Amino acid sequence: MAKSIISVSDLNKREISDMINLADILKNDKNLYGDTLSKKIFLLLFEKQSTRTRVSFESAIKQMNGKTIFLSRDESQLSRNERIEDMAKVLGMYVDCVIARVYKHDDLLKFKNFGNIPIINALSDLEHPIQILSDVYSMFEIKKNFDFKLAYVGDCNNITNSLILASKMMGFEISVASPKEYEKEYIKNLNKTGIKNFNFEDIKDAVKGADFVYTDVWTSMGQEVREDENERLKAFEKFRITKKLLNFAKKDVRIMHCMPIHYGMEIEEDVANSKHSIIFAQAENKIYMEKAVLAKIWDF
Repeated sequence: MAKSIISVSDLNKREISDMINLADILKNDKNLYGDTLSKKIFLLLFEKQSTRTRVSFESAIKQMNGKTIFLSRDESQLSRNERIEDMAKVLGMYVDCVIARVYKHDDLLKFKNFGNIPIINALSDLEHPIQILSDVYSMFEIKKNFDFKLAYVGDCNNITNSLILASKMMGFEISVASPKEYEKEYIKNLNKTGIKNFNFEDIKDAVKGADFVYTDVWTSMGQEVREDENERLKAFEKFRITKKLLNFAKKDVRIMHCMPIHYGMEIEEDVANSKHSIIFAQAENKIYMEKAVLAKIWDF
C-alpha cells in the first residue's frame, strides 16, 4: 500500500529505522535500486524556491530510473487560485506521486485526501519531514544509536517542529533555545503538530552536554518581509552559534544546519567550516534518504 509522508508522525519508529538502514545501504552502494522507479512519474510541485531539495529529489528519482515533471507556482494554476481539491483529483490521474513544497501545510492534507496517490512533503510552513529524516540518519550514522542530545538554537520553525516529533519517536534528547518574545508564537505553531507542554531552555542550558547543535536561518522562507524585522534580528543576536557557545557542549560536538547558511547571522563562518561541522555531510545524506523514502513509499 502506498503511503504519503506529510509529517514525521506519519511514520513509526520501525519505519524510520528501516529507512535509515536503507539510506546507509544506498550510500555505500549507489548502484542499488537502479530500476526501482522504472515507469514511475513524479511531479515536483514547488510553490517555494529550492536548490538542494529540488536537485537532490530529481537526481534521486533519475538515479532510480524514474521520470520527473517540475512545476513552479507560476507555471501551475496555483497562481490563479485553482482549488487544491480539483488539482489533486486530476494530477492523480497523470502521475504516480506528488512531491510538494508549499506555503500552507493544509494544502498537503487536501492533496492527500483528494489525489489518490502518495504525497511527499518537501517543506511546508509546519514541517520539513524528509529533511529531518535525513538529519536523523546523519546523527545515527555518527553515534550508531539514539542515545544522544541534540540542541536546537535560533528561530523555531518547520525544522524544529519535525525535529521534536522525531525525538519523541526515536528517543533522543532534544533541547530548544529561542528568544522569549517569540515563544508564544512558536508554541502555537508547534501545538498544531500535536506536541503539547514543550518547554524552552536558556541557551547555555540547552547546549550543555550536547552531542549535536543545530541551527537554521533566522527568517524562514516566505517571511522575509516583516514589520518587526529589525527588532527580530536584534533579539536573535544572542542566539548565534559561536565558538564561545560551543564550550558548553561536548568536546566532540557536531554542528548542523539545513542550509542555506547566512554566515555571521545564525552561525559564525569559522564554526560552520570547522572540524565540528557536519553541515556538508548532512547535505550529502539528503539524496540517500530521499532514495530510501522513494523506494519505500509503495512498500508499507
